[in-house]
Formats: sequence, structure tokens, C-alpha cells
Amino acid sequence: MSHGLRSLSIVLLLSWAAATSAGEEPLPSVWEQAQARGVVLRAIGNEPGWLLEIDAGDRALLLTDYGAWRRTFTVSVNGDADGMEFTATVDGKPLHATFTPASCSDTMSDRTYPLRVTVTLGDQAFHGCGVDLR
Repeated sequence: MSHGLRSLSIVLLLSWAAATSAGEEPLPSVWEQAQARGVVLRAIGNEPGWLLEIDAGDRALLLTDYGAWRRTFTVSVNGDADGMEFTATVDGKPLHATFTPASCSDTMSDRTYPLRVTVTLGDQAFHGCGVDLR
């Protein structure tokens, strides 16, 4: 590595260290941001990327195809000790979302979450993991 490139690398590293140690708050995680917006249940999945957020007022947001398809809607709630199920009609298609207490591994990030989630919308099925943010 050339002297100039090494010096630049050191300067950048020290600048980053100073910025993160100078009392700057780290950016909130997407989970904390969702919680701040009133989301109580949040689920994510891969292949294709999707996201479901449900707030305390039973409003929901579903993003599929890595966010290219986006819908908000109201859900009906059914719950028991085995989990929670949400139902709705979205664009004329039945939607069912089931949050089940079970260890769930996100294959893309290698993280483990406390809820296993299945969402069906018409004939499409999405499988992923979730968190209760309450």
C-alpha cells in the first residue's frame, strides 16, 4: 500500500472513530424506527424481499417485490396461545398472516427472531420471521 493511500486510510479510520465516540447517537435500527411509528408487529422475508407491519390500530402495510408493490389496509385479528392470525382483503384477494412463537432464522442476515411468519395473498405465499415490538 502506498504511503498516501495508507495515510488516507488512517485519517478516514480516525475520523470515523472520532465521530462515533464524540457522543453521536447511533442511527436507530429499522425495528426501533417501526416501533416509533406505532408498529407493534413487524415481519420480513426473502426471495423475493417482503415486509409486513401491523400497528396497534390494526392498520397494516405490506411491501413485496423488494418494495415495488406497496399496500396499506385494515386487518381483523384472531389470537390465542399458539400465535396470532390477521386477515384482510387486499386488491380483491384474501390475505392471511400468521405470527407463530417459534425460533426463526433469517437466511440472508443469519439473525434469529422469536416469531415465524407466513403471509398468503391470493395464491402467493411469503415465509419469514417477525418481532413483537410491544
